[in-house]
Amino acid sequence: MHYAPPGQYGPPGQYAPPGPFGPPPTPRKTSKRWIWITLSSVLALVLVCVGGAFALRNHNLQRSAERAAAYDEKRNPVKRESVDRLLAEHTRALKDRDLKAFLAPFDPADKKLIADQTRVFHNLTRIPFSEATFANRTMRDVTPLGAGFTFDLMVGFLHRIGEYDRAPVERRYFWKVVQDERNGPLKVTAIDRIPAGFKASDDDFYPTPWDKWATVHVEKTEHTVLIVDGSLRAEARRHAPAVEAAAVRNITTWKASGVEGEIPSGFVVSLVKGRKDLGSLWRVADEPPTEAGVSISMPTAEYDANMEQLDGPLIGGSRVVIDLKTSFFTAAAPDGPPLIFRHELAHSMVAALTAVDKDSPERAERSLWTVEGFAEYMAYSPKPWTASYNIPEGRRQLRADRGEVSLPGNGVWNSSSAGRLNYHYLLGHTAMDYIAGKYGAQKLFQFVAGNYRGKSVENLTQELFGVSYQEFERQWAAHVTGKLR
Repeated sequence: MHYAPPGQYGPPGQYAPPGPFGPPPTPRKTSKRWIWITLSSVLALVLVCVGGAFALRNHNLQRSAERAAAYDEKRNPVKRESVDRLLAEHTRALKDRDLKAFLAPFDPADKKLIADQTRVFHNLTRIPFSEATFANRTMRDVTPLGAGFTFDLMVGFLHRIGEYDRAPVERRYFWKVVQDERNGPLKVTAIDRIPAGFKASDDDFYPTPWDKWATVHVEKTEHTVLIVDGSLRAEARRHAPAVEAAAVRNITTWKASGVEGEIPSGFVVSLVKGRKDLGSLWRVADEPPTEAGVSISMPTAEYDANMEQLDGPLIGGSRVVIDLKTSFFTAAAPDGPPLIFRHELAHSMVAALTAVDKDSPERAERSLWTVEGFAEYMAYSPKPWTASYNIPEGRRQLRADRGEVSLPGNGVWNSSSAGRLNYHYLLGHTAMDYIAGKYGAQKLFQFVAGNYRGKSVENLTQELFGVSYQEFERQWAAHVTGKLR
């Protein structure tokens, strides 16, 4: 449409008739040389700029890498690769039973150190390891020393004994290492346990049989391996059949229950003579032990290295230590050895059920009356709890409590009152026997497994027995006092 000039709008005008298309204009002939010259100049300038930028970037990266390398050299003058190579060769030497190579890292001028590690080597070769690896756990306190350095090295000895350990477990050592010159060979000048206060000091499982004794003796059965001081070889051979029978009985009883859960196929046991040795094998007891035996659970090496990440089985294996100088091994207790063997192996058996479930909202503490009561139940079964050696003490304690009885909580379990601990063992035993009698053996084993897996006894009584914990305890108390009076 044709618009009128600004102002008053008049009527629309008329379209003029279209004229014919004229021919296109004739192209102008000009030279293209100046275009190529211009493009070439621009391209050259671009390449110079880009090349300069890349050169500057590479220069900066190189300087950054050099600064990082210098910082790493200053902060970590001892290379981790050299430590890893040393430990890999140490592992190979043990596997190949190469004493010369095993001793190579240790200071040859320290005759005591060489003698100790020679003894350790020979002891280690007697243990039926299915896996054995020395691993670099951490390096710290790198300190200049002349032209070289000295530092502390925490070494993890990751190992499985036969098929009795479900997963590798770990014994930690603390090595003092010297490097006389930068990038020179490493020399171990001392070996000790993890120092007190160090993060790993509470669970280094010091000392082991191969660390502690001049010579170890190993006695194997199908389901057990007994590791004892060489002086107790005769005792190990004498008791090995009873330990094997206890292992078979416990494993068979558990499997017959039908409760899900992988238990060990065998057990590692040490026999000692005296409370001192009982408290100084696989642990260093803070006080002289009062028990006749102990089952020491060892977390998996994976758990030790990744405590927050692990989701699943926690215990890789257990170590049972039993004192032969207790009343269980006297003429007055002819059935004493089987009782203590079954009791401690029961602990090791169900400890394998301990698990970490990151998705579970409930991580209850294990109830000691469940833990010890189940071990007593396994020790005496199929005999009832009334066959227990603790019955006379139980009657005395019940009279002292004027007939009132309750399941002891963890806070009062290790009472120092005379006879009280034995009474607590008996009460736990009666509770297990009561559950088996009223609800069936399978329910008992489910109850124990559930508590080891992190469920509270309060929730388990409701879940498995359909009664509150208070009602369960009331019914149990009536059952016990009726027979114990």
